Amino acid sequence: MVEAIVMVMEMVVARARVMEKEVVMEMALVVAVLMAMVKVMAVALEIYVRKVNDVLVPSDIAQAELLEGIKPYSDYKAVLTQPRNPLFHRKAFALSNIGFNAWTPPDDRSYKGRNIIKNFDSFRDELTIRAGFFDPVWKIGGEMRLKPHSWSWGETDQEKFERMYSGFIDVILKDVLSSKRYTHEELQRQVDIILGFC
Repeated sequence: MVEAIVMVMEMVVARARVMEKEVVMEMALVVAVLMAMVKVMAVALEIYVRKVNDVLVPSDIAQAELLEGIKPYSDYKAVLTQPRNPLFHRKAFALSNIGFNAWTPPDDRSYKGRNIIKNFDSFRDELTIRAGFFDPVWKIGGEMRLKPHSWSWGETDQEKFERMYSGFIDVILKDVLSSKRYTHEELQRQVDIILGFC
């Protein structure tokens, strides 16, 4: 990559000696090419590591494979952040599954000749919206709809996800399990059983 940058710069210098008038245009082109090359070189590698005996090591085989392209004995800059708790993420999915399996949609209905089906992703979206985590957005036809906040690691930090989880419990107890008279603790115990903690 560096060789290509040097080659382009040498070409510009050679052309500048021959035709003074076009130097400004060629310099603008060189700047654009260099900026594109810098963007390519600045792509960061993101891996998950864990501290073992005062040494940072890849957290699994897939992360280790990402390091194979790194040159040995080279210096790299690392910014370490602690990701959201994966166990808590699994708890949220276990809780959603409990709610989804307990929920009974209205009897067979159809829309424009197509059966309306029970769908986990739609249930999860509705759960998120009912828990208060949504953005109002416009549809093409001019109507407003509610778009649920993402559960993804990159878009939701641990603190927000814990508030979402608490809201999910409230919604499931109120809107799905109300006739079954579950308590907050009983629902948490069911989640723990699913995850193998009891």
